[in-house]
Amino acid sequence: MELDKRTYLTSFTMLGLAMCLYSGLQVLGAYVYALVTNWIYGPEAGGLRWLSGLFSSSWTGMPIRYVFVLGIPSILVYLFVCWMPVKKEPEAKLPPENFLAALVMAMGFGYIFNFAGAFINFGVSLATGKSVLEMNPVTEMLDMMQPGMMLYVCMIGPVMEEVMFRGVFLRRARRFGDQTAVIYSAVLFGLMHGNLTQFFYATVIGMILGYVAVSTNRLRCSILLHILVNSYSAYLTAWSLFYEQSGGLFFTGLFSLGALAAVAFFIAGAVWFFCTRGIHWWRNLKAAEGGKSPFRRYVWANPGFFLFAVISGLEMALYLL
Repeated sequence: MELDKRTYLTSFTMLGLAMCLYSGLQVLGAYVYALVTNWIYGPEAGGLRWLSGLFSSSWTGMPIRYVFVLGIPSILVYLFVCWMPVKKEPEAKLPPENFLAALVMAMGFGYIFNFAGAFINFGVSLATGKSVLEMNPVTEMLDMMQPGMMLYVCMIGPVMEEVMFRGVFLRRARRFGDQTAVIYSAVLFGLMHGNLTQFFYATVIGMILGYVAVSTNRLRCSILLHILVNSYSAYLTAWSLFYEQSGGLFFTGLFSLGALAAVAFFIAGAVWFFCTRGIHWWRNLKAAEGGKSPFRRYVWANPGFFLFAVISGLEMALYLL
């Protein structure tokens, strides 16, 4: 059934406003977390002061923080859009070779677009004098590679993000077409990161994860892919920090050469898999969507997405300038 202009405009306005709400609740969650932390460490906490140990623990401190910053906001955003129709399809299996192709493409294109974002940051740095390291919040996260942060990066974060973007948002956009839903949820995922470097590679990786989600009609495979991508990055970071602190030049150099070889392998593999499988996948999505709706422009041309794009753009500008 062809969906009308009002349905397009209303649905995507609500999804865009949901992302605006998500951004605002993250800021509010960080503020509430700071208040709770101060209270826990103060005399007013009374018998609950023992919780301060959980807040300060290298294992539980960071996950607790993200409960306030991401967990509670995610639940509230779901309640905001839970009334919207969801397109339901029977679950399907993902062939192992397709899973491998998706993983290699996510890694390889992630590197390519990470380099593209870093190149733009470098150009801005030359023009403004601001350090490139200050333009990417990942740098700050890498300085906090405690067990709790590793747990968040490798497990908690991927699960929460897949449930939110490939679950809540993609599923509510699927009735407008799988290709539309994959692109839309990926762009939201990229903008959510709030900085230019992550926007590029998160959007591309989000498209690959979105394809996996719509081809299987479940989240297990996309969650596992997300976990593997993040875990590999965390693994490299942990070992690079270890070799830097150990001061062994030989092993540091050997590790660096191995990491560069892995980058080359993933980029070459991503290009090969895209040419042999990715193009076919994309054509299948386009064919399944049928004819182009005259109202498809309202996926982007609506107040909700415009407001969220402005909010994300301001966040990016704050990192760059």
